[in-house]
Amino acid sequence: MPRIVSLLAVLATVVMSSRALCEDKPKTPQQRFIEAENTFRFQDYKGAADALYSLLYPDVLLDNPDMVLKAREYLGACYFWLGNEKRMEDEFTALLVQAPAYQLDPFYYPATLIEKFEQVRSKLLAMHIIEHDKPKTEKPEEKPCVMAKETKVLRPLGIAFIPFGVGQFYNKQKIKGSLVLALEVLTLGGNIASFVAQERLKGADGFYSPEDARVARRLRIAQYASLGAFVALLIYGTVDAALTMKREEKKIEFVPCDDAPQGSGNRSVGMCFGVRY
Repeated sequence: MPRIVSLLAVLATVVMSSRALCEDKPKTPQQRFIEAENTFRFQDYKGAADALYSLLYPDVLLDNPDMVLKAREYLGACYFWLGNEKRMEDEFTALLVQAPAYQLDPFYYPATLIEKFEQVRSKLLAMHIIEHDKPKTEKPEEKPCVMAKETKVLRPLGIAFIPFGVGQFYNKQKIKGSLVLALEVLTLGGNIASFVAQERLKGADGFYSPEDARVARRLRIAQYASLGAFVALLIYGTVDAALTMKREEKKIEFVPCDDAPQGSGNRSVGMCFGVRY
């Protein structure tokens, strides 16, 4: 009986060790793509976008061309549902430069998404970055080499110090910016109105009458209170805009391979697309 117990303990140890080794083994890009695809199908677009982006940037980790196209399709669709149309257009551009005849499934995607995809295709056709499919009898022409270049744009922090909700509007917080603007205008207007009313109560000799002195005292309190409220709103608006501002913004543009900067602060990502299709 003790031998059986010892044997079972050894087997359990081996099984647990094997499981730990399997869990520690890094996943291949193909396995990560399958997980990202499942995340996308479960409509976790933020998680899927992060997973797909890591497979495509700064280097393409997938060695299957069809899988690369599918990853760009999913990533562009994620950006569409996340409301980031600029990044969506960038991914669809990269997809169409690789495969100009690529089509989205109308049974899976909404009409608005397919319409935006076709708008990107039309723009690339108009710019002669891609061409319409030609008859197979014709000799394929050499396509321009295009490279995706990722640039980090640094937003100026000084915008946060501009009053009247400018920092909030710059951060695309329209409701908060409108509230800050309205409250600052009201408090500043109350301060100015209180000061003007006090000045009008003064007599020709520059002094108040006994009755007007009491009113002027209340107006002075209102003047200081409104000034304090304005300063408090000004500080709040500045701090809030500075804390919520995204200082760095990634911008992806497509440039000819010959024009890609060498050794600069900008980073070229993705791959050199085209030479022949």
